[in-house]
Amino acid sequence: MGIYALAFLLASVLTFTPLLASAEMTVVGVALANDIQDRQPISEFEPTAYCEMDTEAQGTMPIVDSSVANRIFFWTKVQSGEAGMLRHTWYLNTGTGWQQAVEVDLNIVMSPGYRTWSSKRIDPSMHTGEWMIKVTLADDTGRVLCTTKFRVT
Repeated sequence: MGIYALAFLLASVLTFTPLLASAEMTVVGVALANDIQDRQPISEFEPTAYCEMDTEAQGTMPIVDSSVANRIFFWTKVQSGEAGMLRHTWYLNTGTGWQQAVEVDLNIVMSPGYRTWSSKRIDPSMHTGEWMIKVTLADDTGRVLCTTKFRVT
């Protein structure tokens, strides 16, 4: 009887492991843009935005000219094995640290490439400097899926 129980347990683990793995949410693309049309970013800021896993990394950042753009859209493409909530948290570097500016929760459906976005109005008198957007699960903000930085001039 013990051998049958072991075989059943092994079969159960092998059967359900792919389901557990597919439930993960993964960011597969990001963009910072002037607008979103048909769920796609329009007029992306240059250089192209990308995901960092290290919030202290100093790579090439997209530049947003606040005399031309008064709103920034952060577009995110997510691969997800189940529905859930994603969170975009926008931060401004005040010189003494990162200050949270806005937090947006976004519904995600099961998809190999679900597209969603959040946006932030930019006031040149208040919002110039370095920005960071963290993408996390809404119910697990300690698990950062992606970090994107940009500069507003």
